[in-house]
Amino acid sequence: MDNQPRANETITAYSTRMAASTAVSRYTIKDSYVTSLGAYIDKLPRLKALQEMLFHIEVSSLRTIGAAVMAVGDPVILARIDEGITDFLTPTAPRQAFPTTSKISDKINELVNLYDPEIRLPRDFDDDGTPAPIPGIFEADDSLAGVTEYRITLPDDQASILNAVLQTKSLSDGTSLTQAFYDTLTDNTTVTVTKWVYQAADLTEAPMWLPGAGWLSPAAQARWEEMVTTVKDATLGRQEETAAHDPTMGLDAWVTGVHADCSGPSSTTKTPATQFEHRIPHEEGGATALDNASRVSQHWHNLKTDGQVKYLHDPVSGMTVWLLPGNIFQVSVPDGPLTPGGARLAMTVAEHRRQAEERARARGEAKRAAHNEKIGYDPAAPVPF
Repeated sequence: MDNQPRANETITAYSTRMAASTAVSRYTIKDSYVTSLGAYIDKLPRLKALQEMLFHIEVSSLRTIGAAVMAVGDPVILARIDEGITDFLTPTAPRQAFPTTSKISDKINELVNLYDPEIRLPRDFDDDGTPAPIPGIFEADDSLAGVTEYRITLPDDQASILNAVLQTKSLSDGTSLTQAFYDTLTDNTTVTVTKWVYQAADLTEAPMWLPGAGWLSPAAQARWEEMVTTVKDATLGRQEETAAHDPTMGLDAWVTGVHADCSGPSSTTKTPATQFEHRIPHEEGGATALDNASRVSQHWHNLKTDGQVKYLHDPVSGMTVWLLPGNIFQVSVPDGPLTPGGARLAMTVAEHRRQAEERARARGEAKRAAHNEKIGYDPAAPVPF
């Protein structure tokens, strides 16, 4: 940050000088560092203040954040995004595990999609400079001998349905996911899956949260509102307990809503690929209840089963303290919709959507009033017949 371009220094000279001292190509310096870091500095003052206090975010993540907000111009929306990403990156516990670069990327793109859905979705370009995939692409490549390669891109919320269907079909038939994909399209069979979406009941214009996809944009939320068949109070699930190994649906829904992802420190595994985990194994008398439960990936489950790691779980806050080899501990802080952070974000998104609706209504009324004045029409005047 101390190596910004000098006075009157051309971008070519600057990028060449910085490439020589950083081993980063001058094209990356010119096209990414300057623009992305510039957007971060100019548009996200709260995050910048936090970073200058803690210096805990590496430059690649700052570039990702800056690139995501580069096209956002509305100061109200920028303030919302700034608040959300700063809240996400503010530590709230000692030795808190820091979000991975991929989780930071997911969060900033999630915030942009929530507050400014007209902006292009994540990643304008891949690392090799080619345009990044956007939802709606369907391609078939039969140039390879003997096989055809398909490529399809979907929004995360729609992909979560497809993934659930294929996994269910694969398990029930004992086939690969590829075969399950073909069979699902060609068989006259029905595959039934259950998906949970979360929404605050005490907020108007409250956003929905979907495991694996996060907070939904207005367009995605409209799709899911049409599919909802059953509404339940998720808070009841935290009190449920069973003698069986598998949790009740309500308990599993609550634990899933607390842990947006695997509770392992710095894990990148999203909720659909995690499993309900007993801190004290069920076969050793561990209860299938909230105070003995977490959600972890297979990797962290194996480490815990092998005795390489241990954890303590707070059922109230959802925080998990992991004891790692070498007597090192790290704290995982969840950020699902049933946590304080998730509740705060839901409230700010709901407020933003209400305000956006009010502004749109005011613009429409002003436009109608201007039109009436132009044609000399007074809607309050008595009917002339």
